Amino acid sequence: MVNLTRALALELAPDIRVNCVCPGFTDTDMARDEIEKADDPAAAEQALINYTPMKRIATPEEIGQAIAYLASDDAAFITGSNLMIDGGMTMQ
Repeated sequence: MVNLTRALALELAPDIRVNCVCPGFTDTDMARDEIEKADDPAAAEQALINYTPMKRIATPEEIGQAIAYLASDDAAFITGSNLMIDGGMTMQ
């Protein structure tokens, strides 16, 4: 996705901006279902929280706000970017 984002950003500029949002673990129904499948759901959730430097799980609203920003005029000079919204997980 990262390379596709860059290639499309180059090809479509200046008329269309192309950016990529790379979310980390996010509190969604699908994520909750996966946690609930674990032998110890509370421990599975805590392990995810402990692995993330921010020590919590992202909310869907946080991911949506970043997407809304990239789609807005406030981000008019941003293209070819990959925005990591993972609470610092990629730094590990």
